[in-house]
Amino acid sequence: MLSRTNCSVWAYDNSVVDFGTQVEPQNRDRAHFVHAGIVGKTDMKASPPNYSIADLMKMNGHKYM
Repeated sequence: MLSRTNCSVWAYDNSVVDFGTQVEPQNRDRAHFVHAGIVGKTDMKASPPNYSIADLMKMNGHKYM
């Protein structure tokens, strides 16, 4: 998707620490990865931390459309 568009992608995963080789180096600046889980209620004390989608959207400056 990154190679076909001008979009940016945010990814969250608590089981790996980064994207794999599928993200091309020339698109890396638009691919944002966070080692974290997505849950119903944010828990920053968890390891790795867990965030609600609403809190992630606020942190990234995103709005529902």
